[in-house]
Amino acid sequence: VALIKGAVQLGIRIFDTADCYDETSDGKGGQGASGHNERLLGRALYESGIARTDFCIASKCGFVTRDWSIDLS
Repeated sequence: VALIKGAVQLGIRIFDTADCYDETSDGKGGQGASGHNERLLGRALYESGIARTDFCIASKCGFVTRDWSIDLS
């Protein structure tokens, strides 16, 4: 969080994130797979006091980091 806040203070407004970036994202529901990385980013940006609309947050979709299949039988 401190690193993100420092980047914001330096004027960085674009952040790239995804649950697959966290080292615990092992496909078994670790912190990364549950959005831990995104929560840290959100906390840091919120605490910066700068409007959310002033940031660009890139993310990923379509990466399968765990088994999302559901048995409906």
